[in-house]
Parts: sequence; structure tokens; C-alpha cells
Amino acid sequence: MRVIRLLALLGALAAALPAAAGTQHVPDDAATLSRPNHCGNLATELCLDVDHLTALERTQLDYIGTNCPGLSIAACFEKAARIWPDVAASAMAVFTRACAEGDGRSCTYAGFQHEEGLGTPLDLARAEEAYTKGCDLEHGGGCTALGAMAELGDGAPLDLARAATLYGRACRYGDAKGCTNLGFLHETGKGQPADPEEAARLYTRACDWGHPRGCVALGWLTEHGLGVAQDKRRAEQLYDKACAAEDGWSCIYLGTYAEYGETGPENPAEANRLYARACDLGTLRGCTYLGHNTERGLGTEPDIPAALALYQQACTGGDPNGCTALGYLTQDGDGLPADPPEAARLYGKACEGGHAAGCTALGYLHEAGLGVPQDAAEAVRLYTRACDEGHANGCGNLGFMLRHGVGTAQDFTAAAARFQQGCEGGNGRSCTFLGYAYEDGEGVPPDDARATELFAQACEMGYAMGCTWQAVNTEEGRGTAADPAAAAALYTKGCEGGHGRGCGLLGQNTAEGIGLAPDAAEGARLLLKGCEMDDGWSCTMAGWMYEEGEGVAQSTPEAVSLHRKGCDLGAAFACGSLASYLEDGHGVPEDKAEAMRLHGQACDGGVADSCTSQGLLQYLAEPPAPAETVAASFLRGCDGGDAEGCYRLGLMQERGEGMSVSEVKAYAFYNRACDMQLAAGCTDLGRHHEYGLSRPVDFAAAAGFYTQSCNPGDPEGCTFLGVLHFDGNGVARDMAAAHRFFKQGCDEGDPLGCSNLGTLYDGGDGVAVDKAEAARLYRAACDGGEPLGCSNLGTLFEAGQGVAQDFSEAARFYRQGCDMGAPLSCANLATLYLVGKGVRREVGTAIALFTQACDGGQPAACNDLGTHYESGQGIKRDPAEAARLYRLSCDGGEPMGCFNLGTLYTRGVGVPRSEAEAGPLYRQACDAGLYRACFMGWLTPD
Repeated sequence: MRVIRLLALLGALAAALPAAAGTQHVPDDAATLSRPNHCGNLATELCLDVDHLTALERTQLDYIGTNCPGLSIAACFEKAARIWPDVAASAMAVFTRACAEGDGRSCTYAGFQHEEGLGTPLDLARAEEAYTKGCDLEHGGGCTALGAMAELGDGAPLDLARAATLYGRACRYGDAKGCTNLGFLHETGKGQPADPEEAARLYTRACDWGHPRGCVALGWLTEHGLGVAQDKRRAEQLYDKACAAEDGWSCIYLGTYAEYGETGPENPAEANRLYARACDLGTLRGCTYLGHNTERGLGTEPDIPAALALYQQACTGGDPNGCTALGYLTQDGDGLPADPPEAARLYGKACEGGHAAGCTALGYLHEAGLGVPQDAAEAVRLYTRACDEGHANGCGNLGFMLRHGVGTAQDFTAAAARFQQGCEGGNGRSCTFLGYAYEDGEGVPPDDARATELFAQACEMGYAMGCTWQAVNTEEGRGTAADPAAAAALYTKGCEGGHGRGCGLLGQNTAEGIGLAPDAAEGARLLLKGCEMDDGWSCTMAGWMYEEGEGVAQSTPEAVSLHRKGCDLGAAFACGSLASYLEDGHGVPEDKAEAMRLHGQACDGGVADSCTSQGLLQYLAEPPAPAETVAASFLRGCDGGDAEGCYRLGLMQERGEGMSVSEVKAYAFYNRACDMQLAAGCTDLGRHHEYGLSRPVDFAAAAGFYTQSCNPGDPEGCTFLGVLHFDGNGVARDMAAAHRFFKQGCDEGDPLGCSNLGTLYDGGDGVAVDKAEAARLYRAACDGGEPLGCSNLGTLFEAGQGVAQDFSEAARFYRQGCDMGAPLSCANLATLYLVGKGVRREVGTAIALFTQACDGGQPAACNDLGTHYESGQGIKRDPAEAARLYRLSCDGGEPMGCFNLGTLYTRGVGVPRSEAEAGPLYRQACDAGLYRACFMGWLTPD
């Protein structure tokens, strides 16, 4: 209604008629109208020359003067209209006649009725005309009303300078309201430069003349030290004076003084009395504030139904804050059924009414899709409006949306700016996220010191998360001196403030004795407390304590339960931990499929090693996932910083699984793994350099990478480094170093290291011959899956060296080595089958084993197989096949293969007779140490 707007601006002009004379200061020398005795309580402004009043008019106005104490003009007319429907019209006739006769006050009241449409059609032009006449007749109220029209551009052109001039005239004519309104323009710098001192002078005059709003405004300046010395007790006195004069806002300010103990002890009960007074006076914010305290039980017993009634009264009456408060209870179903759509309506009403918190609350509903369609863009719009209107929480929410690109384009710089606004407005969450921005350099320059300051600021605001992250930086010495004891105190503050991670980190440090005495039981209790506060990280850490039995009784089922809860709460690494239990069947039934799904969930949450684990499960699944899918999982792990993912991707690249074979790309992935300190990656880099894969052979570079991988403890790297020392490739030939590195590889679990160390003791290379020690080492290698260990151990059993001679045991170990893919074992086992030692003599089995060994690259086996094809023993005679096999054997470095192929050329069996071909073959065998070949060479031409 226009009445409400005018009342807010003009104060006493719309105050109760009986009080009007008291709010209108009249200088001593001003002329006053006669006041006949029979006017009774009728206000001076209405008690005009009775000769000009009809009997009905006199009766009506007497009624208003007598029966409308404390009511506005409009309310008086409404009350009187129940008896005389035309009372406003009657009053209008009186004011119009008196105005025409030169009474300025009547002109002002006629203008008010024109402006509000009381007893006459609403007509702003006629209102302006009447106010102008009243002002020209030196009635200050008319000047004030005319100034309000100019200030607001309502019924007259917007003109702040003119408004100031009119308010000045009103103040000079003794109208306290005009002084107050002019003071406001000076305070805010509207229409002239800001001048708080002049504003204070004007408010003082208005207050001294009995205008409560002037007292309120002066109290505000005095409270904040603007234009006058800061003095909260003096401000309180001014508010008290205005409250006594029935200014509702003054009562509210006094209430906040009492509630928060601004000038004395906190007194919420007195605050509630003052809020109730404001509410009764029609200042609906008082109803809202009283509702807040009634809801929370401050200064009174908690009473949700009573709070609801107060919020409803405030909201219905037009206080948007009340609508927001009512919306909160409606959304949560506190004291009434939860009704998100109705909450959205209330928030919308509050937002449109200018309460920024209502815009923020409505924005959240749109963001979450509660009671309204989910609409992130609409949430951003509402948060923007709330932030621009000064609501710090809205700024924080908007910053979050900008940071993550939800409902708007991702913009770290804009997000930081909004967090800055929210932080400056007292929103601890905004300060905390601004701290994150400074830590990570998101939209602002990286600055750990500034980040720590912001976390501390949030903590001081009571935002527990800020305390926790201030503690983290204090513990680690980021942006401040490292101080574990101070960090423990901050973790405690965060935990006590309700931040679960604060409890969890305090628990972890308590268990480990960081910054305070170690206490595993207390650490476990704090971690469980953090878990109960729904912090997934704390749940998982508590789970590990149950797994290890640290501070609690060991319980794998409890550990699994905690990891599951952590995963359900969104802690990605908890999902990965749970997946590991399911993957191994540890404490729960094995479930590879569910483990794979959970690793995927953890991977999506940024846990890089779970990406790699997901890839391994995909690779081992039955049937296996497509190689491209596996490679994609490994790549996510690698890109996320998991060295194992890079290493596995290198192996796939080298083998051409899911991608084209590329030793160059494989080298790049091994290099990334090595840079991340994965020793196996460094070992494979050494292998590339040793064997010339993807780059020229470089034994020195290989030795460097093997040294790098051996130091962190990759046993294969140690073994390969030992081989280089044994051969003198890239390093000096050094049997002592070879022995040391083979032993280190063997001790750390590399079976090839054990096998190679065994060969040193077997042959007496750098150590005394010790066949028993060689047998022990070969057995360790064989048990570890190294086929050469099995083969060499079989040789010792066959020869009875270091162990009792036992052809059956020899055959068993040869079979074990052969099954593991060692062609020499197959060849040795074939020989036992051929002669029937330790096994039943079976020429066919021997030939099959020679074939397997030859196909596996064992040149001696190819020669032995060739003799069978040449002679036809156990297989159909085939001299040509024999020649082919002898050629394979010879090319593989077996001198007997060269000799036998030479004899075929000499004889022309299976190949054309050719002494020219035979001669070089005999010489090759001779050079390799086969002396009878040397003799044959003399018989052939050079």
C-alpha cells in the first residue's frame, strides 16, 4: 500500500492524530488557531474554526480525536468509516475548505488524502498541488511531503537537490520530520556531499523537537561514531527515547543491545520484551526477532508453534525477514509438515521483498531441486542477486558455483572475488574457500601465508572448517611457523565446533603423538567421533585402526563397515580401501566385480591408484575387458600421479595390447613411473638401454638406471646390475659387486638373483665353489618361479653335486623348469627320457621335449632333434629336416650343429654335396672348441 511507503518516509505525518501536535514543532512566534473547548481531544490540526464545520463533520472529527489514539490517519478513517462510511470524504471537505481559507496544515492533510485516495480519488498531481500550497503557507509537513515526492520521483520528477531544499524549508518551519529527512540526505550523500556531522546536527534538532525517527538516526550515528563521538551508552539513551515515543525500530535496536550485551550484561528476556513492543507497534521486524528467540529458547522457553505464529504475522504483514524464517521451518518440517514447495514460495516472497537471505535460500532449493525444478542457472541468478544485495552466504554459494562451473562458466577469478565479498561480509565458509584459492593459486596468486590468515579469520568467525585447515597449515608450516602443539589446539577447536575432519585429524595426531602425548585409544575415539559427524575420511582412518588393532580391539568386519560408511559418505579413497578388501576376500566374501566397480568410483573421485587397480581387475577379468578399456584405466591412474599406472601402461605399449607396439612410447611411460620413484620403471628403462630397445645400446646408462632402481629396493634392478658387473658391461667387471647385487636381489625376493648367485657358487666365480650353497640358491629360485633355478638344480641332482645324486629329482626339477618355459630344462629332461634315467625310457617323449626346447631357442636341442631326423630313431627319417635343424643349432652358436651340418654337405645327405659349404661350417665348429671339427677342416679346401 502507498500508506506504508508514506508512513516510512514521513513518520509523524502519518502518526496518530492525537499525537500529531506533539510531533509538529511550532515556534513560539508562530500563529496558532483558536481551539474551542468542545474540541476535546481533537488534534490541533483538525480542530478548525467550528463555525466552518457542519454538525456531522464536528461529530465525526471529535470521534476521531477521541477514539483513535496510536492509530495512523488512514487507520482512524478506516475505524470511523464503520460508523460513517463517508468520514474520509467529510474530512476531505473540511481540509479542502480550510486550505482554501489559508490554513497550511489543512492543505498538507488534503494532499495526503489525495495521495492515498482517502475520501477522494487518488490523484498525485492534486496531492503535489496541495502539498505545495501547504509548504508555501509555511506548514513544514507540506514541505516534507513534497520533498518526499521529489526524493522518490513519486508524483513529481526525481530531484534530490530539490528534495533537500524542501526538507530544509520544512526544518526551518519547525517540522522535525523535515530535519530528519534532510539529515538522511546529508548522511548518505544524496543530492549533496556526504556530511555526517551536519546529519548529526539535523537529527539532534529533530530528536529535541520530539521526532522519534530523528532520535533513532542520531542513535545510529552515535553508535558507530559517524559525525559525532562514538558512545554506545548515549546511543542506547537515544533509542530508549524513541522507543518510549513508540518508534518500533528504536525498540528493536534497544532489544539487540540487550540481547548481545552491548552496554551491559546480556539480557535476552529484556530483548524479547522490546521486540514484542516493536511487534505490537506494528514494526514487524520485531515480530521476526521475537520469533527467532522463541524458536531457539533465548530469554524464554523454546516454543516452535509460537515462533511460527510470529513469523507468520511478520511475513503476512510485509516483513520479508519473517517470510525467510518461516520458510526455513517450512522447508525442514520443524513444527509443521515439511513442505519444500511452500518454502520456495516464502523464500520467493522474501527475496522480492528485499531480503537477500531469502534469495540465497531460494537459490539453494533451485540448486538442489527441492520443491522447485532443479535449475543451477536459476540458482546462480539468485545467489548473484543475494550477493549484490550484501548477503555474505549468497556470495559464498555463488563463489562455489563459479569455482566448479555449475550453472555458469567456470571462472576461478570471479569465484575468488565473490568469496572475498562473502568473507568481508562475515561468512566463514567464504573465507575458507578463499583460503583454498590462495593455496592453490585459483584466480589469485598462490600465497600460503594469506591462505592461513583466511583460515584463521574463518575460525574466529566460528566456522569450524577454517580452524581445521588453519591447523593443517600450522602443523605443516605452510604460511606460518610449524607448531604441532598449536595445530593440536586448533584441531580441537575445529572438532568441538562440529567439523568432523578436525576430529579425525586430531585423532590421527593423537594416535601418532604429533603435538601431544601419543594415545592410540583416544586417537581411535576421535576418529570415530569424526566418522559419526559424517566425515568419510575419519571413517576410513578409523577402519584402518580396527584392521591393525591400534587403540581398539582388532576387527576386520568393523574395519570393513567403517570403510563402507566412508565410501557412502563420498570419501573416494574409502571406496578404494573397501574395494581392496573385496578384491582379496579379506574379511568379506571375495567379489571382484564389486571391487572393480568401487575402484572405478574411487577413480572418479580422484584416487589415482584405484584407477590402476580397476585396470588390473579389468585385465584379469573373465572374460577380460577390451585392452583399450584397460589401457584407459591405467592412463587415468598414470595421469593422476600413480606410478604403477604409468608402468602398466608402458608394458601394454611395449606388447602392443590395446594400442600399436611402440617401444618409444613405452620408454616414456617407464620414465614417468621412474620419475615417480617406482623402481620397476627405472629397471625397465635400464633394460631398454641394455638391450637397445627404443634407443641405442648404452650399458653405462643401463647401469645408472639399475643402480637407481636397486637403491629403493627393486630386486630385479639389483640382479640386472649384478649381471652388468659379472659381464663388465658399462661398469668394471667385478665379481664381488656381482655377488653383492645378486645377493641383494635374492634377499629381496628376486628368484633370478638367487639363480645367478647360485651360478657363482656353482662355478666358483668370485667365491669358493660351494655346490651345496648353489643347490640351496637354485631351490630358492625354482620355488620363486625362476625356471633357470629349476634347471640348474636338476643338473646338480643329475650329477650328484651338492646334493645326493637322484635322477628322479633331476627329472622332477627339469620338468618344473620346462613347464615354466625354460628350453634348457626341456632339453635336459629329453636326455633323461632318451636314456631312461629317473624316468621311463621314452624316445617319443624325448623327441617331443627336444622339439619344445628347440622351438624355445635352445640350439643344442635343435642339434639333438636333428640327429633323430637324420637317423630316423623314434621318428620318420628326414635328412632335409635334419639339415634345417642343424642350421638352426649352428646359427644359435652350438658347434655340434655346425659340425653335423658340415657332414651332411660332405656326404650330400639332405642337402647338395658341397665341400665349399662344409668347410666354413667345420671351421666355425673348430673355432667354437670342437676339435674333431678342426681335423675335418683340414680335409676341405679353404
